[in-house]
Amino acid sequence: MKVIIHARKASDPSLVSPIYSHPFLESNDRRILFLAHNGSVDLSLSKEVGMKAEGVVDSELVAKFLSRNELSRVQDLIPYTRSALNLLVLEIPRGVGSPLSKARLLYFNWANSNDPYYDLLVGDGFVVSSSLGKVGCRTVRQAAKGKLVEI
Repeated sequence: MKVIIHARKASDPSLVSPIYSHPFLESNDRRILFLAHNGSVDLSLSKEVGMKAEGVVDSELVAKFLSRNELSRVQDLIPYTRSALNLLVLEIPRGVGSPLSKARLLYFNWANSNDPYYDLLVGDGFVVSSSLGKVGCRTVRQAAKGKLVEI
């Protein structure tokens, strides 16, 4: 089983709405992507994905970028990153048979500071935010920075 759970308090109360909730869903003819994101990315990324910046949030733009490109291009998002680019991505390929058996759950850990708030912690088969490391997830280690890793 592969699961993405993203619970948070919105940093901007005007963005409290189901249309801004994580994980974001994007699809194309090759795959379906679910993406959860912690951090902030400059909305100028909207130009890269051919959208207007009004009415969208940065996480949606990140999901669109990754849907339109190979996941390995996640590092191309670093210049757009304001605070952090902590991502959890579920990729389900399209095709015949059982696509879920070929699904991949990946994470990417990047922050522009050493603020422990943006740390991702990895355990055996899971990744959590730094705040969950404080409430009982003791068997975790610091996630590698700048690498796209499959769980």
